[in-house]
Amino acid sequence: MKVMWVSNFLREEGRGPLFRLLNMMEPMSDCCELTLASFGPMDDDIKEYADRLGVPYFTVNYEHKGWFVTNADEIADSIIGEAVKRNTDIIVLTWEIWDIALAIKERARCLGIKFAVVMHSVPFVGMLRKKHGFIRDILVRAMRENQFMIKKYLLTRARNCRAHLKEMNIITMTPTVQMRLNEYMDGLKLFTAYPGYAADVSPRGIAQRYDFSFMARFEQGKGIYRLIKILSHIKKQKKDFSLVMIGTFTYKNDEEKFKRLLEKHGLTENVIFTGWLDGEEKYSYLEASRIFIYPSYEGDTFSISCLEALGMGKKIVCYDAPFVRCNYAELDNVFKIRMFDDSAFADKCVALLGEGDLFNSEGVEFARNRYSGWDEVAKAEYNCYLQITGGED
Repeated sequence: MKVMWVSNFLREEGRGPLFRLLNMMEPMSDCCELTLASFGPMDDDIKEYADRLGVPYFTVNYEHKGWFVTNADEIADSIIGEAVKRNTDIIVLTWEIWDIALAIKERARCLGIKFAVVMHSVPFVGMLRKKHGFIRDILVRAMRENQFMIKKYLLTRARNCRAHLKEMNIITMTPTVQMRLNEYMDGLKLFTAYPGYAADVSPRGIAQRYDFSFMARFEQGKGIYRLIKILSHIKKQKKDFSLVMIGTFTYKNDEEKFKRLLEKHGLTENVIFTGWLDGEEKYSYLEASRIFIYPSYEGDTFSISCLEALGMGKKIVCYDAPFVRCNYAELDNVFKIRMFDDSAFADKCVALLGEGDLFNSEGVEFARNRYSGWDEVAKAEYNCYLQITGGED
């Protein structure tokens, strides 16, 4: 089978979806003839990795203003042209970039090329903590959104989205997304690539020098402003606590606001920013913390950060959000706090600090047994390709 992956191949911009692709690339290239289509430039080490695996790649011009892709038709024409030239069986858009999904979908349908979209979340809705109707929830999310560009995008691009979704082959990687899509509408063509992630990590024995860690894209839905409230409560009980924040802010105005709030609440000296990290350096900071805190409430459908924290033996304090209930409900070392009860969240954090050795083997075994390797993830996704194309293993 000839498969084309369409993605951003710059690590810091591609983030979670790209992290998943890179880990799947070697086992997937053993299953099929793989080609990479990159939105603009690729990281040099990714090109070298693809070359070592014998995976061809090409780039397309990518122009956008925030979430609005301004040359979607040009991108789709380039991708379809390459797909025809390479006799591609299936084009896979590896994250739900709506403008590009629509443009490729129409062209692929006319030429009889199969097309699928990997959905890390529910388009236009995300993962609201409370569900109502699909259209109503689009409006709810738009009203809550603090980025004007995203608010405009939601209100202008959502027209006829239900009809378009029913025409797409949708690959989901988590029970959360599949459940929510099925709750919103019937008649969808859903294919489950589960397990959708793996955690090939294990503790290295690094000494703990931070009280807490937080790892994510720093955005509102990931809980960065709830974090300020939680840290303020912690400070009342433990003035000299430390938190290492692994990642970067998606939006400059969020970074400026967050740092102003840190200063306002006297928290600046308690927080260490590492910037965006990858590989061993990321895991060394994660292991060097005693507790992983994650007040995400609408920013996740799975959270690879939580899985990796568990794989490193961390206990986790988080909200009782939908993604937690779907993926981590059975774990006693994931402490689920009632949504937005920031005082209780802080109390649990401080109480755990008093327990001495916080290494937890339950999380390590959970990650190893349930999400044991990227070869299993690649196999699950490849089976989706077989189902969509009607191919044979």
